[in-house]
Amino acid sequence: MFKFFRVSISIAITALFILSFVTLSDVFLHDNQLFFHVLTIVTAAIFAIMGLVGIVIYKNFRNIWQYALQVEQQHFIRSSVRKLLLVFAFIAVITALFSFILCIGLVDRMQNGMALFG
Repeated sequence: MFKFFRVSISIAITALFILSFVTLSDVFLHDNQLFFHVLTIVTAAIFAIMGLVGIVIYKNFRNIWQYALQVEQQHFIRSSVRKLLLVFAFIAVITALFSFILCIGLVDRMQNGMALFG
């Protein structure tokens, strides 16, 4: 269970950072007004912060999972943590799919010569 969680969170974090870099690259590719450059940078920062929050969530759940494995008599803790890991893993898969679809759309838009904002 923890491997599925680790892989899905890693893919989601990677997708969010790629989305952040693709969004940020729009500033350097297109000449636009200052307001739209700032808006693009803020959007890229939001995606990067979401990726950093994903790292924090992963580290916290890793610590909780390690603690649950150490406590041998508490089967209830392990089953609860396993269910939480499953829920967050599916959320990470949905986030990764959404991020990759958005990234592909942004790259297609950039190839057509259109800016992200403006």
